[in-house]
Amino acid sequence: MVKKKKSERPWSYKRAPDGWEVCLDGKSKGIVVKDGPAETPWRWKSLGKSGELHSTRNEAAAALLQAYKER
Repeated sequence: MVKKKKSERPWSYKRAPDGWEVCLDGKSKGIVVKDGPAETPWRWKSLGKSGELHSTRNEAAAALLQAYKER
């Protein structure tokens, strides 16, 4: 059996009551929630805004951090 290599993502997740909190350097940047259709269920929410739908939690978290940098 081949072990999968753990992804080298710069953020971490913390369980929140309404989704997953995305933390970078120990600070929360927003949350990722599952609220879309089966094909693209993940969406990020931060600072009163929400992003487009993504197929994976990691894609939504990456989009959240990109939007956070651009603000």
